[in-house]
Amino acid sequence: MSVSPLKTAFVLGAGLGTRLRPLTLDWPKPLLRVGGKPVITYAFEQLVAAGVERLIVNTHHQAERYEEVFPNLVWKGVPIVLRHEPDLLETGGGIKNIEDLLTPGEPLLIYNGDIVSTLPLSKLIEHH
Repeated sequence: MSVSPLKTAFVLGAGLGTRLRPLTLDWPKPLLRVGGKPVITYAFEQLVAAGVERLIVNTHHQAERYEEVFPNLVWKGVPIVLRHEPDLLETGGGIKNIEDLLTPGEPLLIYNGDIVSTLPLSKLIEHH
């Protein structure tokens, strides 16, 4: 049985960012700017470089800000699907909440949207 290529990533963006208050009172932590751009775009760069063609992001606190930053729900030509969580579902619940957006049998990469990393995702994906 062959494995489908990785096409979709789920980026966790629904946290409350309580440790960064007051910076996160009006903005979700993944949308705070570091190095002149939103933190979440560092994750997007890594994922797209690894071949991801669609980004799913869960939202909760200040969810409307995502559409302000990504008004066409596209980042560098890659579609972004937002899935709002009225009640914070944590990681496992967030994954269950996007189940209807996934293709059965297709691998899914889950990535935190509030970190900056240079982790070589291509090597990770190749290994797994």
